[in-house]
Amino acid sequence: MQCRALYTYLSELGNEVEIVDYRNEAIENAYRIFPKFRKNLLLLGLQFINSMVHYKELLGKRNKFLAFFNDLKRTIPMSDRDICETSFDYDIVIVGSDQVWNPVITKGLDTVYFLNFEGNFRRAGYAISLGDINYPQFSDHRFYKYANRFDFLSFREPDAAKFVGGKLNHEFPQTVDPTLLLTREQWEHIISDIVFPVPQKYIFVYYVVEGQSSEEIIRISDYLSMQHNMQILYLKMNRNLSVKFKRKVTTLIDVGPREFVYLIKNASFVVTSSFHGTALSCIYQKDLSVVVPDERGSRVQAVVDMLHLQDRVYSSLEDFCCRSGREKKGIDFNTKEYQSILGRSIKYLQDITNSTMLNGGRTK
Repeated sequence: MQCRALYTYLSELGNEVEIVDYRNEAIENAYRIFPKFRKNLLLLGLQFINSMVHYKELLGKRNKFLAFFNDLKRTIPMSDRDICETSFDYDIVIVGSDQVWNPVITKGLDTVYFLNFEGNFRRAGYAISLGDINYPQFSDHRFYKYANRFDFLSFREPDAAKFVGGKLNHEFPQTVDPTLLLTREQWEHIISDIVFPVPQKYIFVYYVVEGQSSEEIIRISDYLSMQHNMQILYLKMNRNLSVKFKRKVTTLIDVGPREFVYLIKNASFVVTSSFHGTALSCIYQKDLSVVVPDERGSRVQAVVDMLHLQDRVYSSLEDFCCRSGREKKGIDFNTKEYQSILGRSIKYLQDITNSTMLNGGRTK
């Protein structure tokens, strides 16, 4: 969704845009239908059985993700070797958004996401996320060597912008996630052909990180379901094995990016710990409940702070029961803080893609 949103926005600025369809091996392995071999044979066996049982839905999901880019101009799928053996002749190459510089997700510093390959182009990062600035890999001198090679840089989380800026002795802007560059009407156009049967009223539940936060999400969802006599639609991640809802739940697997947006659009309630679950719920003005995850929570906290959603963030079911009855403020995209960051993001993209800027230096 981030890739498509940035592609759409840059195209509407009048640029000719192409996606370099890079496939990071670690990320590809994380989304394989059948898990890759691991030393924990019990977990491997359970995940393999899960994949066998849900093979049809997992294949459908993969096909929907691939189809999401059918109408966009892109290269063939490329490995890191393919990238290094290709000389790209673009005016500018932009990496981001999301956790392209998260060494845990990419299994080390992925030099492709640092654009550390040859070609006649300027290097830019848009709304890059590090995941967690305390990862030990960020003490590696190569990280700053690679980052310093960029002509333009911006970050999605303010702590990341401050952290890298401090190390490189330069000020870098915070920019909004690409999904927030598009209006609700633009997202409506993207999902206009979706046919996905859903109940008239339902609670949409989506979390990525397992742990205490996911347990509280389940408890809050069960409570909402009981209070409103409403069905729960739970979007299951590939590797999640056990779900401990007490209320009746419809588990969804065969869901692509378009269906994800559609499910949020039509939900009565959204309960999530996901950055994009939160962001898209705001775009569609949903009744939103957020539990900030224990791990990599700075991503979600950044959008909460930017849109002043503190009255929709809960630490537990008990916290939810205590505060959820209070009147919530509407989700306001016109706050001074958000409009400032959005304006900065728009100017950043206009500047780095402007032909007169391509001969200039690093942007602030």
